[in-house]
Parts: sequence; C-alpha cells; structure tokens
Amino acid sequence: MIHLLPIEPIAERYSADWLRWWPRGLQDAGAPCLVHHGEDLAQGIEVGQFLDVFGTHYYKATQVAQFIKAMRSGAVKAGDTVLLLDGWNPMVECLAYIRDAMGLKVKIAGCLHAGTWDAWDFLSQKGLGRWAASVERGWFEAYDHLFVATGFHRNLILEHAMAGERSALARRVHVTGFPLYAGELAQYQTPWADRPRRVVFPHRLALEKDPDAFARLEASYRNKYGDDGTEWVRSRDVYTGKSSYYTLLGGSRVSVSTAKQETWGIAMLESLALGCHTIAPYRLSYPETLPRKGLYDSLDEAVALIHTALDAKQPAAYDGTAWETAIAQVVKVLQGNGA
Repeated sequence: MIHLLPIEPIAERYSADWLRWWPRGLQDAGAPCLVHHGEDLAQGIEVGQFLDVFGTHYYKATQVAQFIKAMRSGAVKAGDTVLLLDGWNPMVECLAYIRDAMGLKVKIAGCLHAGTWDAWDFLSQKGLGRWAASVERGWFEAYDHLFVATGFHRNLILEHAMAGERSALARRVHVTGFPLYAGELAQYQTPWADRPRRVVFPHRLALEKDPDAFARLEASYRNKYGDDGTEWVRSRDVYTGKSSYYTLLGGSRVSVSTAKQETWGIAMLESLALGCHTIAPYRLSYPETLPRKGLYDSLDEAVALIHTALDAKQPAAYDGTAWETAIAQVVKVLQGNGA
C-alpha cells in the first residue's frame, strides 16, 4: 500500500491537479493508495508567489497530526510506502523517528521541488539556507527514495551535498519526471489559423522568472521588426483563474521563458501541450524538456526564434510520454524494478 501525502492544493498551481493525477496514476500502475490530506488555512496566493507561507505549514502540520493518528491505529503496516508529494516536509522526521523507534519496516519516499541547493529558490533568497541546509541533510538521510523530474535537478542536489554524502545520496535520488496529462488541456486549444500573433510570458511575476527580461525581449523585437501586429502578454496581467490561463496559452502562438530557476518547467510544458512554440534559454531543465530548436543562448537569438515561431504554419508538436508515464516510473522504483 502507498500512503500518499499531497501538497496543499492551490488552484493556481499544479498541486490541485496532482490530487487527481497521482491517485489515478498509481491505480493505473497497479499500486493501491490511500490519500492523507491536511487542512487548508488559506485559499489562493498573491501574485508572484507560489505558496502561502502560513498556509503551507498549517496544511503540513495538520497532515502530520492526522497521519500519526493513522499510524498509531495500525493503518500503516510493514511493507507499506509513505510517499510525500512535497519532499521538503517536516513530516519526514516524524516518520523516520516512529519507523526506527518502533521497528516498523516502511519505506519513506518524496518528490523534490526546490530547496537550498538552488540559489534562486525562496529558501536561498530569504537567507534560510543558514539553517535549512542542515535540516535537509538530515531529511535526506531519512528518505529511502527521492524523486525529481530532471537530471538537471538531480545534479543540483548532488553538487550541493557534502562530498562524503554524494555517492549514498545518488543512489536514492531518481529521475522519473513528474506527471502532466495533456489530454485534459485539449478543450482549451484554438485552431492554429485562428490564433493571433501573440507571445505569452507564462510564469508568475517573480524575480527568479525574470519578467524584466521579457520586457527587454519585446523592446528588442519591436526595434528589429517594427509594429507587425504582435501582442506581448504576461499571463498574470490577464489571469482570472486556471481556465483563463489555459485559454490564453491555447490561443497563442509563442510562449517565452526567461527564467533563472527551473527544475521541471511545467508552465512551458503546458504551453507546448497547448500548441505554443516554446522559446526558452539553453540552460536549467529546458534542454531536457523542450525542443532544441526553440532554445536560445542570447536575447538577440531569442528575438529571431520568436519571429520564426510566429510565422510557423502549424502548432508545436508535443510528446508527453515522459510525463504521462512518470508515476509508473515512480512505482517501478518503489517496487525495486527501476533505476
């Protein structure tokens, strides 16, 4: 049995989608699961933010309390796996304490999103690394398996680890991808011929996504090609909910990233799944996740790629195999059959 502990569901993020995707994916992979929720404190997040600081800790704290009750009642048995969909979670120390103290043979696994190993992460930007890096090291020792979406992310983690810990940690960090089911987005797609010459910035307006660079791209494009009718839109400026976000992407021709932090890149993958040609820097996770022809090394190169993509005769091709099968890859590792 897999005991699934979700991230707090936020409609603006993929965490709300994961409440559907993970149980379904585990079931399809032949791995029965029980979902253990926490309690919501906040609904929604501020523009530019990816979580509510109070809300995320309240959700996790109540999740810890309720799951410990479940463990004491005998709902968690030897041979079970506890899978935390946010591996940066104080739950892991409670689990490891109870497991080791009680001799309960359960596996502890988690999906990693970001942490102090990433210089652009919230923890690093706020200076929390002065203590959080040590906390992470302890948590990593407690985990049996850690899952990441890309090799880029795995390398970040291993490079940040202390030299003496890397080989052991490397055996526990697995690149499996994270789930994205593009079929759910088909309803938002506009026929290619009906899409305006629109360039979209799909990210939140945060420092690590560098919206100022998007503004410089627009200025450079207009300087080179003049006013050719191209619209430049930051999604958060017109965002009224996830459906409107998908409708914007599904009715645009080009999606552009200028991000300085990206370990998975779901906004650009959603853009690609909705037919947008993706233009992104040749760095971070993008060489693993996006078509090579849309990756740039300079803003001048990006301007030329955007112009070419706007004149494309058909939407971008999307192959979501790595994302549609990600949960099955996680199950293979948990069952001892994966890398």
